[in-house]
Amino acid sequence: MVQPQKRRKTRWGAVCCFFYLVFINDLLRQLDESPYGSMLFNLRVSSTVQADDIALISTTSKGMKTLIDICQTYSENWGFRFSSAKSEVLKFCSSKCATISQPLKLYGADIPVVTSTKHVGIILNAEFKSMSRTLNACRILRATALSVMKSGIHPSFLNPLTCSKIVFQMCYPKAMFACELWYGLSNTELTMLERSHKYICK
Repeated sequence: MVQPQKRRKTRWGAVCCFFYLVFINDLLRQLDESPYGSMLFNLRVSSTVQADDIALISTTSKGMKTLIDICQTYSENWGFRFSSAKSEVLKFCSSKCATISQPLKLYGADIPVVTSTKHVGIILNAEFKSMSRTLNACRILRATALSVMKSGIHPSFLNPLTCSKIVFQMCYPKAMFACELWYGLSNTELTMLERSHKYICK
Protein backbone atom coordinates (compact mmCIF):
# COMPACT_ATOMS: atom_id res chain seq x y z
CA MET A 1 0.00 0.00 0.00
CA VAL A 2 2.90 2.40 0.64
CA GLN A 3 4.61 2.21 -2.73
CA PRO A 4 1.58 3.13 -4.92
CA GLN A 5 0.85 6.16 -2.69
CA LYS A 6 4.42 7.36 -3.03
CA ARG A 7 4.28 6.93 -6.79
CA ARG A 8 1.02 8.85 -7.02
CA LYS A 9 2.49 11.70 -4.94
CA THR A 10 5.62 11.78 -7.13
CA ARG A 11 3.60 11.84 -10.34
CA TRP A 12 1.25 14.49 -8.98
CA GLY A 13 4.22 16.65 -7.98
CA ALA A 14 5.68 16.34 -11.49
CA VAL A 15 2.31 17.25 -13.02
CA CYS A 16 2.00 20.31 -10.74
CA CYS A 17 5.52 21.48 -11.69
CA PHE A 18 4.68 21.11 -15.38
CA PHE A 19 1.42 23.07 -15.11
CA TYR A 20 3.17 25.78 -13.07
CA LEU A 21 5.72 26.20 -15.87
CA VAL A 22 2.88 26.50 -18.36
CA PHE A 23 1.14 29.05 -16.11
CA ILE A 24 4.25 31.19 -15.62
CA ASN A 25 5.62 30.85 -19.18
CA ASP A 26 4.16 34.16 -20.44
CA LEU A 27 5.83 36.02 -17.57
CA LEU A 28 9.18 34.43 -18.40
CA ARG A 29 8.75 35.46 -22.03
CA GLN A 30 8.03 39.05 -21.01
CA LEU A 31 11.12 39.13 -18.80
CA ASP A 32 13.22 37.61 -21.57
CA GLU A 33 11.99 40.12 -24.15
CA SER A 34 12.61 43.08 -21.85
CA PRO A 35 15.74 45.09 -22.81
CA TYR A 36 16.47 45.79 -19.12
CA GLY A 37 17.73 42.32 -18.21
CA SER A 38 21.36 41.21 -18.17
CA MET A 39 23.12 39.78 -21.21
CA LEU A 40 25.85 37.13 -21.31
CA PHE A 41 27.39 37.51 -24.75
CA ASN A 42 24.31 37.00 -26.99
CA LEU A 43 22.30 35.14 -24.34
CA ARG A 44 19.73 37.00 -22.24
CA VAL A 45 19.85 36.02 -18.56
CA SER A 46 17.35 38.42 -17.03
CA SER A 47 15.59 35.72 -15.00
CA THR A 48 16.65 32.33 -13.68
CA VAL A 49 13.79 30.14 -12.51
CA GLN A 50 13.61 26.95 -10.47
CA ALA A 51 10.00 25.95 -9.74
CA ASP A 52 8.47 29.02 -8.01
CA ASP A 53 11.87 30.54 -7.13
CA ILE A 54 12.51 33.43 -9.55
CA ALA A 55 15.76 35.42 -9.55
CA LEU A 56 15.80 38.69 -11.53
CA ILE A 57 19.17 39.89 -12.82
CA SER A 58 19.91 43.41 -14.03
CA THR A 59 22.97 45.65 -14.19
CA THR A 60 21.09 48.84 -13.20
CA SER A 61 18.56 49.83 -10.53
CA LYS A 62 16.22 51.14 -13.23
CA GLY A 63 16.40 47.80 -15.04
CA MET A 64 15.67 45.88 -11.85
CA LYS A 65 12.70 48.14 -11.05
CA THR A 66 11.30 47.50 -14.53
CA LEU A 67 11.64 43.72 -14.15
CA ILE A 68 9.92 43.85 -10.75
CA ASP A 69 7.09 45.94 -12.24
CA ILE A 70 6.64 43.33 -14.99
CA CYS A 71 6.27 40.60 -12.37
CA GLN A 72 3.87 42.69 -10.29
CA THR A 73 1.66 43.56 -13.28
CA TYR A 74 1.55 39.94 -14.41
CA SER A 75 0.58 38.72 -10.93
CA GLU A 76 -2.18 41.33 -10.63
CA ASN A 77 -3.59 40.38 -14.03
CA TRP A 78 -3.67 36.68 -13.13
CA GLY A 79 -4.88 37.01 -9.55
CA PHE A 80 -1.90 35.93 -7.47
CA ARG A 81 0.78 37.69 -5.45
CA PHE A 82 4.50 37.33 -5.00
CA SER A 83 5.68 37.40 -1.39
CA SER A 84 7.26 40.74 -0.52
CA ALA A 85 8.51 39.35 2.80
CA LYS A 86 10.40 36.52 1.09
CA SER A 87 11.87 38.72 -1.66
CA GLU A 88 15.38 40.11 -1.28
CA VAL A 89 17.78 42.40 -3.14
CA LEU A 90 21.39 41.33 -3.54
CA LYS A 91 23.77 43.88 -5.04
CA PHE A 92 27.02 42.30 -6.18
CA CYS A 93 29.86 44.76 -5.56
CA SER A 94 32.41 45.77 -2.97
CA SER A 95 31.29 46.95 0.46
CA LYS A 96 31.95 50.60 -0.50
CA CYS A 97 29.18 50.65 -3.13
CA ALA A 98 26.70 48.38 -1.34
CA THR A 99 24.14 51.13 -0.68
CA ILE A 100 21.18 51.59 -3.02
CA SER A 101 19.94 55.16 -3.47
CA GLN A 102 16.26 54.30 -3.90
CA PRO A 103 14.71 51.17 -2.38
CA LEU A 104 13.06 48.73 -4.75
CA LYS A 105 9.39 48.12 -4.05
CA LEU A 106 6.95 45.28 -4.60
CA TYR A 107 3.24 46.07 -4.07
CA GLY A 108 4.33 49.32 -2.42
CA ALA A 109 6.49 47.58 0.21
CA ASP A 110 10.28 47.94 0.30
CA ILE A 111 12.27 44.85 -0.66
CA PRO A 112 15.03 44.40 1.93
CA VAL A 113 18.65 44.62 0.80
CA VAL A 114 20.79 41.74 2.09
CA THR A 115 24.45 40.84 1.85
CA SER A 116 23.89 37.09 1.60
CA THR A 117 21.03 34.84 0.54
CA LYS A 118 20.32 31.31 -0.67
CA HIS A 119 19.06 30.59 -4.19
CA VAL A 120 18.19 27.00 -5.22
CA GLY A 121 20.33 25.71 -2.36
CA ILE A 122 23.38 27.84 -3.19
CA ILE A 123 24.56 30.56 -0.78
CA LEU A 124 25.28 33.80 -2.66
CA ASN A 125 27.30 36.63 -1.13
CA ALA A 126 27.14 40.22 -2.38
CA GLU A 127 30.85 40.78 -1.76
CA PHE A 128 31.85 37.42 -3.28
CA LYS A 129 32.92 36.03 0.09
CA SER A 130 32.72 32.26 0.32
CA MET A 131 33.53 31.54 3.99
CA SER A 132 29.87 31.19 5.07
CA ARG A 133 29.24 28.78 2.18
CA THR A 134 32.26 26.65 3.13
CA LEU A 135 31.26 26.60 6.81
CA ASN A 136 27.77 25.52 5.82
CA ALA A 137 29.16 22.71 3.64
CA CYS A 138 31.40 21.44 6.46
CA ARG A 139 28.51 21.60 8.93
CA ILE A 140 26.17 19.67 6.62
CA LEU A 141 28.83 17.08 5.83
CA ARG A 142 29.52 16.30 9.48
CA ALA A 143 25.88 16.38 10.55
CA THR A 144 24.62 14.07 7.79
CA ALA A 145 27.50 11.63 8.29
CA LEU A 146 26.83 11.43 12.04
CA SER A 147 23.08 10.93 11.51
CA VAL A 148 23.76 8.13 9.01
CA MET A 149 26.18 6.41 11.41
CA LYS A 150 23.76 6.71 14.34
CA SER A 151 21.08 4.99 12.26
CA GLY A 152 23.19 1.80 12.23
CA ILE A 153 25.42 2.29 9.20
CA HIS A 154 28.71 1.80 11.00
CA PRO A 155 31.78 -0.41 10.47
CA SER A 156 30.89 -2.20 13.72
CA PHE A 157 27.79 -3.65 12.03
CA LEU A 158 28.48 -3.47 8.28
CA ASN A 159 31.39 -3.99 5.95
CA PRO A 160 33.60 -0.83 6.03
CA LEU A 161 33.52 -0.60 2.21
CA THR A 162 29.73 -0.71 2.26
CA CYS A 163 29.63 1.97 4.96
CA SER A 164 31.98 4.27 3.08
CA LYS A 165 29.99 3.83 -0.14
CA ILE A 166 26.73 4.72 1.62
CA VAL A 167 28.29 7.77 3.29
CA PHE A 168 29.81 9.01 0.04
CA GLN A 169 26.52 8.58 -1.85
CA MET A 170 24.30 10.13 0.82
CA CYS A 171 26.38 12.78 2.59
CA TYR A 172 28.80 14.28 0.09
CA PRO A 173 26.26 15.20 -2.63
CA LYS A 174 24.17 17.08 -0.07
CA ALA A 175 27.11 18.98 1.43
CA MET A 176 28.93 19.68 -1.84
CA PHE A 177 25.86 20.63 -3.88
CA ALA A 178 26.86 22.91 -6.79
CA CYS A 179 30.51 22.85 -5.70
CA GLU A 180 31.47 23.05 -9.38
CA LEU A 181 30.40 26.70 -9.18
CA TRP A 182 32.65 27.49 -6.22
CA TYR A 183 35.45 29.91 -6.93
CA GLY A 184 38.45 31.45 -5.18
CA LEU A 185 38.61 29.13 -2.17
CA SER A 186 41.27 30.27 0.29
CA ASN A 187 43.79 27.93 1.89
CA THR A 188 41.83 28.19 5.14
CA GLU A 189 38.64 27.00 3.44
CA LEU A 190 40.44 24.13 1.72
CA THR A 191 41.86 23.10 5.10
CA MET A 192 38.38 23.22 6.66
CA LEU A 193 37.00 20.92 3.95
CA GLU A 194 39.94 18.56 4.29
CA ARG A 195 39.50 18.35 8.08
CA SER A 196 35.80 17.57 7.69
CA HIS A 197 36.69 14.80 5.24
CA LYS A 198 39.31 13.34 7.63
CA TYR A 199 36.80 13.54 10.50
CA ILE A 200 34.36 11.38 8.57
CA CYS A 201 37.09 8.92 7.53
CA LYS A 202 38.05 8.41 11.19
